[in-house]
Amino acid sequence: MTSLEISGRLLARNSLLNFIGQVVPLFVGVVTIPFIVRGLGTDRFGLLSLAWVILGYFTIFDLGLGRATAKFVAEALGKGAEGQIPRLFWTAATIQAVWGLLGAIVLVSVTPLLVERILNISPELRGEAQNTFYVLAFAIPVVLVSSSFSGVLEAAQRFDLVNAVRSPFNAANFLLPLVGVFLGWGLPRIAALLVVSRGLAWLTYYWRCIRVFPSLKGLPHLPSGELRALVGFGGWITISQLAGMIFGYLDRILIGSFLSIGAVTYYAVPYDVISRFTILPASLTATLFPAFSNQGALQREDALHRLYLQPTKFLLVAIIPLVSVLVIFSGEILELWLGADFAQRSITVFRFTALAFFFNYLGQICYTAIQALGRPDLTAKLNLAEIPLFIGLCWNLIPVWGINGGAFARCIVTSVDALLLFCIMKRLISLSLGDLFSSGLFRGIVPGTIFCLLLLCAKHLAKGLLAQAVFITPSLGAYALVVWFYWLDGVDKAIFTKVKL
Repeated sequence: MTSLEISGRLLARNSLLNFIGQVVPLFVGVVTIPFIVRGLGTDRFGLLSLAWVILGYFTIFDLGLGRATAKFVAEALGKGAEGQIPRLFWTAATIQAVWGLLGAIVLVSVTPLLVERILNISPELRGEAQNTFYVLAFAIPVVLVSSSFSGVLEAAQRFDLVNAVRSPFNAANFLLPLVGVFLGWGLPRIAALLVVSRGLAWLTYYWRCIRVFPSLKGLPHLPSGELRALVGFGGWITISQLAGMIFGYLDRILIGSFLSIGAVTYYAVPYDVISRFTILPASLTATLFPAFSNQGALQREDALHRLYLQPTKFLLVAIIPLVSVLVIFSGEILELWLGADFAQRSITVFRFTALAFFFNYLGQICYTAIQALGRPDLTAKLNLAEIPLFIGLCWNLIPVWGINGGAFARCIVTSVDALLLFCIMKRLISLSLGDLFSSGLFRGIVPGTIFCLLLLCAKHLAKGLLAQAVFITPSLGAYALVVWFYWLDGVDKAIFTKVKL
């Protein structure tokens, strides 16, 4: 694969594949979790949830090497230096394997402390819990190494292969426990099934990698000069991830401290619901990261401009109606789902959170571009600088405005973050305001305004949720027509009409 093969149609196809690949396991989880909870009971299901964290989210602690692998392999492809790929591949895999083995040893060592002191586990379940964690330790190196293998496929824009592995095996995280429940198995056996599943995913990733890059066959290449570059890049990625985790949960801690634990529920539920929609920008940015790396290696500013402007336009097309509905009908959504009392307490939080995620979605493309262009240090330093700003705002606003103050603080920091990310990216790729106007980005104000006005009419003129829902459907149709005939140009339309899975 060369840089010339990266087209808007390919990026759109891969983004759609990523979206489907995330939605399928989510749907499987929604369907199967009630049966798993009833079969295991709440205590055992809680332990299973911790197993899912280890299997699904342990890549947060992969030293950023999954993303580093994707970046440097994509750069090698852009420069036509495919001979570097085996060294990059095996260097990253070796570091991940060693780091994973250390993680497994740590988990085995702290398991008795976790089971008997830290986690509040009933005495009759402690033996089962301990054996479960021991089994899960075998999965840690496998999970970490798999992130490097998938990074190689992502660098080649082979998201069809990535999702062909990731989606079914992520769905298996829910299906295999359900099988265990029907067979009457305990948690250690279910955990063993999950570990075997991750091992099969690892082998499948490797098989896919050597199909795309036959040079990866044979004995592993030991770490060489690529070690410093991979670890240096991945280290900044890790700092950004840790800062993001702090930013994601710090406000809840402060609300629990200043107000009450009950108040955290009214604050956290809107955040957790709206955060599910991050699969939209995540599906897009996962595709854009290797594309930016590939084109950045060639220093092609025109191509980098297109990689930012066109996906941003498509993302706006998708999130404007989503955020508009969430903000305008926040009360109705909460009341239908959780009742009138909950809606009254959380409606303002819901609106501020929806606006915060709007800015976050827009900032994600800039965030991805900055890291792909070799400056993950800038995103890490920005994230670290925003933490004291967020603490200061929460410290002053929560005691005065309660949970609404926390949501407002998040909205402020997220909007500032998006603006600063844009300014950084603008300098990296020499993007001018004229480029923004000529791309037609600002033309989206018209369809967005029309849609919001139609939603406000539906809210105030239609009586009852059913009537409002009926009114929203033609509003979406009107929005789509204005987008198609006014906002999108011929190139945009060609991408939409010719995308094939």
